[in-house]
Amino acid sequence: MAKLRAGERPAGDLREHCLAFCEALTFHHGGENRVAFPHLEQLFPELKQPLDRLREEHAVLAGLIGEPRQAGDQDTIGRVADAMEAHFAYKEERLVPVLDSLDEVPWAAPAPRPDA
Repeated sequence: MAKLRAGERPAGDLREHCLAFCEALTFHHGGENRVAFPHLEQLFPELKQPLDRLREEHAVLAGLIGEPRQAGDQDTIGRVADAMEAHFAYKEERLVPVLDSLDEVPWAAPAPRPDA
């Protein structure tokens, strides 16, 4: 992210990187909204407010990440980077301790079978 913000990547490379990142982020946030957050709310009702905030941030980020697809300028990259860094910091503060306490989650890949 630092190289992108500093303008150290060629314009074509920057656009390609941003598009790939935006697609992955959209997929990731969709999975959280559909599977992870409802599961966490069921187990930890006290997380409703933080999860609602994260859902709202997902909507804001979806709008922001649409901008690099059209513009790709450094100001846009900076706005997206700032929003992402704040989003991840809040998510890590509020959810990582809870996630670390779980023995299993519905979105995890199944464990390999010993006979496979």
